[in-house]
Amino acid sequence: MRWTHGFPIVPVRDLAVHPRENDLIIGTHGRSIYIIDDISPLREISSQALQKKLHLFDVQDAFQFQQGRMSAYLSPGDASYSAGNKEFGACITYYLVPSEKKEKQEEPDSGNEMRQRAETSRFGGGGMMGRRSSRVSITILDSEGKTINEFNGTEEKGINRVYWNFREQLDESDPSSSSRGFRFRGGVSVLPGEYTVKIKYDDQEESKPFLVKYDPRIEVEMAVLKANYEMSKKVQELSKVINDASSRIEDTKKALQTIKENARDKEMKDLLKAAGELEKKLNEMSEILNPTPPKQGISDRSAGLNRQVMMAVYGMMSGGNEPISQASKKRYEKAIAKLSDFLEKYNALFQTDVENFKKLVEESGFSLFKEFIPLKVDKDNN
Repeated sequence: MRWTHGFPIVPVRDLAVHPRENDLIIGTHGRSIYIIDDISPLREISSQALQKKLHLFDVQDAFQFQQGRMSAYLSPGDASYSAGNKEFGACITYYLVPSEKKEKQEEPDSGNEMRQRAETSRFGGGGMMGRRSSRVSITILDSEGKTINEFNGTEEKGINRVYWNFREQLDESDPSSSSRGFRFRGGVSVLPGEYTVKIKYDDQEESKPFLVKYDPRIEVEMAVLKANYEMSKKVQELSKVINDASSRIEDTKKALQTIKENARDKEMKDLLKAAGELEKKLNEMSEILNPTPPKQGISDRSAGLNRQVMMAVYGMMSGGNEPISQASKKRYEKAIAKLSDFLEKYNALFQTDVENFKKLVEESGFSLFKEFIPLKVDKDNN
C-alpha cells in the first residue's frame, strides 16, 4: 500500500527509525529527507484495536523543547529555505470509525479554535490540517483530575492526530481571550508533570496518562518554573481588568450613539446634551487607554496605558526557565500604579456619571420602540 499523506511519488533509497523519538526517517533518490513523527501507533495497532469504534494509542512523553530563532534574511543570500519543525506539544493519536454524520455538521467556534491552538492533522500528513468535529471531544486533565484544556479533534476514518501545545484554556468570559490583548497566546504554559488525555466520541470514551517534561538539554530549577507559572497566572488578571474596562467604555459609547440617533424630539434636548457630555468624558478615558496617533502611518503607541500594561504583562509572562528580570518587574510595578490611577477615575465615571445618565434616560421616557398604533382598513369602503 502506497503512503500518500504528505509524501511525493519518488524512489526511496533508505529507511531508519529513530531509537528515541520513534520517527520514521525516509531517504529519497533526490537526496531529500522526509520524517514521519512517532510511528509507534503503527506498531501498537492490532486487530482488536481496529474492531473498536474509538481507540486511543499510548501518548509518548511530551517535551517542552526550546526553539531557536534564525532568519535567512540576516545573510547576504537572496533566497531562503526551511523545512517544518516537529509539531510543538503533546502528540495525541487515535483510531476512529466515524458514525453516520448528520446532514448539517456543527462546526466549532473559530475564535475558540484559535485560542485553543491545538494543531490537528491526518497521521503522517506533513502538516496537513484536518477538519475539526464537535463530536470528537478531547480533554486534558492534571494529576488531580482538574480540567486544563478542552478542544475538538478530527473525525476522519482511520488514524487521526492532535497536538496540545501545553497551554491552559482561557476563561470564555475573559476578554483577553477574544480579539484584544495576547489572545493568540492562549492560557499560561503548564508545568512539567503527570497529565491525562481523555477523548470522547458518541458513546465511546478512552483515556491515557502521559508525562510533560522540560527540554532535557537545559538545566532548570523547578522552583523558578513554579514561580514564573504563578506570576503568569497573576498577571493575566491585570490583562483581564484593562480589557474589561476598554470593552465597557466602547459598549457605553455605542449605546450613547444609539440614543443620539433616535432621540430627535424637542423634549429630548436635555437628554441629548447629557449624552454629548458623557460621550466626551468616555472619549477622554479612551484616549488614556489608546491615544489617537497624531498622524497617519507608523507612530509611537507606547504612551497608551493599554499598550504599557500589555507589555508589562508580556514581560512577566516571558520568564521561561529563567527568573523574571528586574527590568520586567519594575515595568510591571509602574503599569500597576498607572492602572490603579486610571481605575479610580474609571470607577467614579461609571458609578456616578453613567448611573445618573441612566436615571435621566428612564425619567425622559425615551424608548427605542415607537408607540404602537394598530393598522386597519375600512371593509365597507368598496
